Amino acid sequence: MAEDSQVLNQNEIDALLHAAPRAPPHGTSGTAPRSDAQPVPFDFSQPDVRAQGRMPALDKVGDRMVRNLRTALFTLLRRMADVSRKSITLERFSSYAASLTLPSSLNIAKFAPLPGKGLIVLQPELVFAGLDMLFGGKGRQARLEQREFTAIENRVIELLLRHSCDCLVDAWSPVIRIAVEPVGMEVSPRFAAIVAPDETVVVMRLRIALESGAGELHVVMPNAMLQPVREQLAAEPAPRTGRDPAWAKAVQRELGDVPVEVRTLMGSVSVSLAQFARLAPGDVLDCNFSGIATLQVEGIPVQRGTLAQLRGRQVIRIESRD
Repeated sequence: MAEDSQVLNQNEIDALLHAAPRAPPHGTSGTAPRSDAQPVPFDFSQPDVRAQGRMPALDKVGDRMVRNLRTALFTLLRRMADVSRKSITLERFSSYAASLTLPSSLNIAKFAPLPGKGLIVLQPELVFAGLDMLFGGKGRQARLEQREFTAIENRVIELLLRHSCDCLVDAWSPVIRIAVEPVGMEVSPRFAAIVAPDETVVVMRLRIALESGAGELHVVMPNAMLQPVREQLAAEPAPRTGRDPAWAKAVQRELGDVPVEVRTLMGSVSVSLAQFARLAPGDVLDCNFSGIATLQVEGIPVQRGTLAQLRGRQVIRIESRD
C-alpha cells in the first residue's frame, strides 16, 4: 500500500504536462513575435549600397555643382534658377535607363583621367524650359513627344551642356582635376549604354526650376570609374576654417556684372505738408546746394563730387569717398 500511494494518477500527470513550458525550437528565442512588426520590401534589382561604403566627398561635389550651376544658368538666361540636389544613388544601369523620360538628351562624355565614359542627361522638360526662356516665351509647358530634337533644341542642349561641363570641372577640383569632354549625343538609352545592363552606376540628380518649367539634369558615372578615387571620396572632408579665397573671388567676379542705379543728390530742403501742397510752377525752393554733389547707390551715399561740363554734357567729377 505504501508503494501504491506514491504513484501518480492520470489527472495529476496531465496537470504536470500542461504546466511545464515547452522548449522552443533550436535557434529561436522562444518569444512571441511582435504584433506591430511589418515586413520590409527588398528590391533585388538594386545593389546593396552599404557594401560599397559611404562617399561623403561625393556629396560635397554635388553641393558645389548646385552652386556652380545656379550661377552659370543666371549668366546664360539672365534669370534666377532654383537648383536643388537629390540624394546620390547607386543603381543598376538597366533600372536607371528604364526610368528615363523620352526623348531625353543622353550626352556621352569622358571624365579624363578617370577610366571609361559617363552620361550627362538633360530631361526634355529642362530643354523645353530653357528654349522658352532663351527666346522670350510666355512660360507655357511644352508637350512631350516621341521624336528627335530639332536643330534649335540641339543648340539649347549644347549651351546647357557646355555650362554643365564647366560646373562639373570646378565641382570636382577639390577631389581630382578632371576634363569633361562630350563625345556623342543620343536620345535612346539603347545607343548610350556606357556599361553592361547589370553593372552599377552612380547617379547624381539635379532639379532645375525655371520660370517656364522644371526638369532634371543627371550626371551618371559607372561605379568602376570611381575606383581610382574611392579613397578620396570616402574620406571625411576637413572642417572649413577661415575664409575661402576661391569662393570670395568667384563671388566678387559674379557681383561685378550686377547692375546698380546711381543717383546724384544736389541738395535737400524740408517743408511742411501744407507748404508742399501749395507749390506751383514758378515757386523757388532754397535747397542749400554747396556745389558738392553726393552720389548714392540704392539710397546709400558712396562718393562726393563737383558739377562740371564735358563735351557739352553735365558730368560729376569724383572728389572723395563718402
